[in-house]
Amino acid sequence: RERNIPVVGTFHSQYAYDFKNAVQFDFLVKISLSAVVRFYNKMDHVWVPNDFAGKALKSYGYNGKYLCMPNGTDFISEGDLSELRQKGSELLNSKPDEFILMFVGRLVKEKNLLLLCEAMKELIKKGARCRLVFFGEGYYSRDLQEYTNANNLDGYISFMGPLYHREKLKCAISRADLFVFPSLYDIASLALLEAASLSVPLMLITGNSLADKI
Repeated sequence: RERNIPVVGTFHSQYAYDFKNAVQFDFLVKISLSAVVRFYNKMDHVWVPNDFAGKALKSYGYNGKYLCMPNGTDFISEGDLSELRQKGSELLNSKPDEFILMFVGRLVKEKNLLLLCEAMKELIKKGARCRLVFFGEGYYSRDLQEYTNANNLDGYISFMGPLYHREKLKCAISRADLFVFPSLYDIASLALLEAASLSVPLMLITGNSLADKI
């Protein structure tokens, strides 16, 4: 501020949800949210990825203005994706006729990921030839793998761990036949943009901040 340089704050987190899970007491949640609002009130400009995020910040008590600045991605569709899909098939060790459902992100309970495993259980019962692939890591990974093992879904659900190599991730996502995202927690997922940029169909749960944009 001494040099008259504007300070820009970005908001893209569900603080109220996080605080409620962490402290359990409403008065502590209110105190925590007040601290969040004080922080953003000090900003010269506040950027949010979408109007959903802006309204969430307003609901905490913030009375200032905000500017919607959508997220971007470095994944660019280059027309014919057959080569990328082939590399993705090799990475996933998938067969040409195998329908791949994919999730990319943190494996945490907040993202409602058990729903995907439960859906896979029903699909396999109906004889569907498909596989669910998780890319990511997180504290909920063990719970998901235990459910997978307990329901004999080992051959239908794959846990690939995190994939930090951008080009390999691009190939993997391009191989997906359906990008599934059951989270109500995320405000603006970059993974959805990455999948969409590669022409992969998206399936979101009703109530997701981006569901009405798909």
